[in-house]
Amino acid sequence: MPEVNAVYGIKEKFQIPELLEADFQKSNKSIEVSELTSLNFDFAYSADNSARSRCFLKIQDGCNYRCSYCTIPNARGNPRSIPFEQLPEIFRDVSEKGFREIVLSGINLGEYNSNNYFFEDVLRFIAENDFGLRFRISSIEPNLINDKIINYVCNSNSICKHLHIPLQSGSDIILRLMKRRYTSEKLYNDILSIKSMNADICIGLDVITGFPGETELDFQQTYNFIENLPVSYLHVFTYSERRNTPAADFPEKIPMKVRKERTSILKQLSNNKLLAFYQTQIGKTHELLPEKYSDTEKVQFGHTSNYLNCKIKTDRKLDNSFHLVQINEIDSDNKIIATLI
Repeated sequence: MPEVNAVYGIKEKFQIPELLEADFQKSNKSIEVSELTSLNFDFAYSADNSARSRCFLKIQDGCNYRCSYCTIPNARGNPRSIPFEQLPEIFRDVSEKGFREIVLSGINLGEYNSNNYFFEDVLRFIAENDFGLRFRISSIEPNLINDKIINYVCNSNSICKHLHIPLQSGSDIILRLMKRRYTSEKLYNDILSIKSMNADICIGLDVITGFPGETELDFQQTYNFIENLPVSYLHVFTYSERRNTPAADFPEKIPMKVRKERTSILKQLSNNKLLAFYQTQIGKTHELLPEKYSDTEKVQFGHTSNYLNCKIKTDRKLDNSFHLVQINEIDSDNKIIATLI
C-alpha cells in the first residue's frame, strides 16, 4: 500500500512515538513486527467520557484458549498480567485523578495470574479495602466463574452488581465445535446461583449466531436456553469467517441471510429481557454515578452499579460522586427515569 509508511506490531505499540521519530529519518518503509514471544505486560488505562467518571484499567492481556473462531491468540500473545503488588498504588492514583469507577479489563480477564495471585484474589483485595471507588468486571469467561468470584460480586459494596459473560451458544454441540471450555449446564447453574444470592444483579451475555454447523435445532436450543435464564441483555454477533482460524474451513456454512435473521431474533429477545429486568427495578433505590449532562434538556445521565441506564431531571450537573436515586419508570427509549433522594 503506497500510502503506508510504517507497520508496527503488538510488541512495539508502546514505543511508537520513539519509533516514528526514528523512521521519519529514513527514506524507505519500516516494518517493525516482532514475534509474540517473551511479551511484557504493558500498563494502560483510558477514560470513556469527558466527565472522567469511569476509566478502563487493563490488568491482564493475551489469551491461549484458541477457540476455533478466534484470532486473538495470534494477535495478542499468551496471557500476562500486571503485578499484583502494583494494584494498590494504581487504584489510589486513579482515585486521586478524580475517577469513581474502574472497569477491570483484559483480553481474558479471569485468567489474571501474578505470582500465584489470581483474579479472585484481586476481587478479595478490592472487597477488603476502601479506595472510594467502585469496580466493574468487564467480562469473564464462563469456565472461570467460581463460588469465590460469585460471592465477591454478590456481596461486596465495592464491586458492581454486573457480570458480562461470553456464552456464545446455548447448544453444547456448537460449544464443542467452538472449542469452548464449559457446558451450557454449568453456566445455567452459575447464573441461577448468582441471581439467588442477589436478584438485582445485571447479567449480560455474548452470543454468536450462524456458526458453521448451527442447525435450526441448535439455534432454537440457544434461544430457549437464554429465554429461560434470568439474564438482562445480550450482545449478539453474526458469525463471520476469520482467516487462520479452524472454523473458517469448517463445512456446513450457514447462509449469511440465515445468520442475520437469527441475529435479529436474538436482538429482539435481548430487548425483551432488558425491559423485563428494568421493570423489576422500579421503586428500588441505587447509587448512580453521573456521566454526561445535557444543558439543553436539563437531564443528567448515568449508570447504577447494576448497569441501569438512568436519566434524571435536574437544573444542575451532578458532581462526580455517587448519588442515591430511586427508579421511577421506563421511557420510550428504554431509558430509566430516576429521581434523586
